Amino acid sequence: MLGPGQIRAGDVVDRYLTALAAGDAEAVTGTFAPDGYFRTPSGRRYARGGADELRSFFARCFGAGGGIELEPCAVTDDGVRCAVEYNFVRWGIHDLPPQAGLGVYERGSGGLLTAARVYDDVEAPAELSGRGHSRQ
Repeated sequence: MLGPGQIRAGDVVDRYLTALAAGDAEAVTGTFAPDGYFRTPSGRRYARGGADELRSFFARCFGAGGGIELEPCAVTDDGVRCAVEYNFVRWGIHDLPPQAGLGVYERGSGGLLTAARVYDDVEAPAELSGRGHSRQ
């Protein structure tokens, strides 16, 4: 597992990660283009797209008492796609043992995210999974 670094992806990717950590569903949704989507490790079948669906999905994710904190470790960026290797360390009020993950964020021509694809193995906190919720 990589150690956390003083890495910043820049632009909309940083705004997305900041809003995610703050638990602000409206701000997270605002980082996506109108046709943008978020996909979990389980694949396209579990993608959420469009402002209403994204807002609802992230509001449920933040139901564990706050945001989702990812510690960026390494960034690879070609100007369109930005891959962030991270350690998943907090979900809401729950500190987690660091768990490695990767987020691939694709920017559209308007500077907003057209896709956010995450690859990690993190389970939802009990109060979310008990309500039938997970990121899958």
